[in-house]
Amino acid sequence: MLNYSDIEYRNIVMVRSLKQKNIRWGNGFVVITDAETGTVLTRLSCHKILIMFIIGSATITTPLIERCKKYQIPLVFTKDNFRTIAFIGNELGGNYLLRRKQYRSELSLLFAKEIIANKIQNQLTLLKNVRDKDSAIKNGIRQLGIFCDEIAHTTSIAQIMGFEGNAARVFFQEYYGNFGWKGRKPRVKSDFINVILDIGYTFLFHYVEVMLQIWGFDLYIGHLHQQWFQRKSLVCDLVEPFRCIIDYQVRLSLALQQFQPGDFGESQGRYYVKLENNRKYSEVFLNCIQDYKAQIYYYIRDYYRYFMGMKSVPTFPQFSFGKNVTH
Repeated sequence: MLNYSDIEYRNIVMVRSLKQKNIRWGNGFVVITDAETGTVLTRLSCHKILIMFIIGSATITTPLIERCKKYQIPLVFTKDNFRTIAFIGNELGGNYLLRRKQYRSELSLLFAKEIIANKIQNQLTLLKNVRDKDSAIKNGIRQLGIFCDEIAHTTSIAQIMGFEGNAARVFFQEYYGNFGWKGRKPRVKSDFINVILDIGYTFLFHYVEVMLQIWGFDLYIGHLHQQWFQRKSLVCDLVEPFRCIIDYQVRLSLALQQFQPGDFGESQGRYYVKLENNRKYSEVFLNCIQDYKAQIYYYIRDYYRYFMGMKSVPTFPQFSFGKNVTH
């Protein structure tokens, strides 16, 4: 099992393949070579990799997979458009005490309340930290404050999801209103801001997935997101408090014109990142997640301890986005 020193000194690595690359294991290093010429492009120490994203076309070897499992290095393979192809993880599947408790847990409603209240509180923090607040943003702040208070009195998952949906609608409209926001439409890709959010949330999802695997959770048993075939409901749950990391980065990059409409193409009403711009978007999001890797690790660790009833964590963990951040 990884501990915090592993999290602190290991890095999130991105391998981007405009051309076919071969990735293999050699003498304690992950070796990346050009598939056509055989030229070694880089060597990466296995002791410095926390998770590796491989974007585009690449081939890997079975010794590499074996060694990555040994050194607990998850491999995430995506297409050029960041759609996930495969995930080879470091799952600690033998924690049967934890999983037995997951299957018998009667705390889903309590946990769902805590998770969504934490998410809305972070959305509220982002709105409060907007430097120039107009009347619409001030009204949004009031509405989110009401939603935070009302969550505590909910009696069903459906009620919680209703508040979460209403809060998201208010938040996105006010937070991205100055950038031509048209509404959140996950995976539809109807405009470039939705595409950007989907990219960032995808990287965040896989990172939280890795942290949950470290502790041996069954990823398919959630609280707010109920069980559905092949849906990693627990990851969907615990990614919620951290979405603010991506939300903040997207607004910041839009304001700085780091992200621009010209970076995207359109086909049959669906937007996509142009191939030459993939690297920029993946680097920005992986770097911003890297900045919060300690907080994510501690949150998942404390969630595990709270879930197992350990006295060292008497209350449900909370992630509070930096309140000194303004934009």
